[in-house]
Amino acid sequence: MKTKLKIFFILFLSFIKINGQDLKKMSLQEAVAISISKSSEAILADLKTESAKYELQITKNNLYPNLTLSGQYLRLNEPVLDGALLGTSNSNNQKPDVNSLLLAQANFSMPLFQGFRLKNNVSVSENFLKSQTYTTA
Repeated sequence: MKTKLKIFFILFLSFIKINGQDLKKMSLQEAVAISISKSSEAILADLKTESAKYELQITKNNLYPNLTLSGQYLRLNEPVLDGALLGTSNSNNQKPDVNSLLLAQANFSMPLFQGFRLKNNVSVSENFLKSQTYTTA
């Protein structure tokens, strides 16, 4: 019985057509276009073009004023403060009750004139972007 089952199974499998991949006929132009678009050099060139676009945006943003604000807040539950500025413990004056600290900082920078450096940096970035798009195409 086992041998008949094995023979039937082998005959059944021999008549089945197994296709792992679909065959697709393509022209030479299609093959070249696919190989160019999927190559690592083409992907790298596209990435360089994208990075050149972002660098151009960064250099254009350097023309504008920059404002940064930062702050910190620290809260202490039961601070113990001793020091010469707060007074000595022998005096009758009360020490201030300090349980929090707030620090804030604001920075503002505005480019006025830097010897046409900013304008030239923008033009250099634009030319670099053009060169990257020409090498990609």
